[in-house]
Amino acid sequence: MKREDLKALGLSDELTDKVMNLSGNTIEELKTTTAELKSLKTQLEQANATINTLNEKAKEAENAETLKAQIQSQKEDYEKQITAIKYDHSLSNYLNGIKFSSELVKEAVTAKFKEKQFKLEEGKLLGADDFIKELKEKEPSAFLKEEGNDEGSAGVRTDGMNGQNGSEPPTAFQHFY
Repeated sequence: MKREDLKALGLSDELTDKVMNLSGNTIEELKTTTAELKSLKTQLEQANATINTLNEKAKEAENAETLKAQIQSQKEDYEKQITAIKYDHSLSNYLNGIKFSSELVKEAVTAKFKEKQFKLEEGKLLGADDFIKELKEKEPSAFLKEEGNDEGSAGVRTDGMNGQNGSEPPTAFQHFY
């Protein structure tokens, strides 16, 4: 608004001065408010940028936690696999030192061992010797006689049932199943 416009409306010089002063004050207030709004807009943009950066970092942290959990899970799986391999290896070594009457019997005894879940400690299966001793007493036909043993030679049955005179006795495998 201009002074000439106010005079053209028929306002006196005194009223024109008052209107111009009020208008000037309003314009200054608007300029101040506009500057404050621009400053607030800039602050808001910076805050939004910071929030976006923090959200990205939070996602990265979340991904890192997920990866950490996956790694831990894989580590536990590998440790279980290693433990199982060590157990199987110790069991195999232990049973290789025993003479069975057949491979089928050995497989059945292996299955029984795994079923019993003997504790593995320093490469040894705790309780395995007692279990084998018990099996040898209950199922002597499942095992071959030890070499050097006076009761008979390895691989030859000493129970008189070597396929002669009638039917074969039940095999050790049949006793297990």
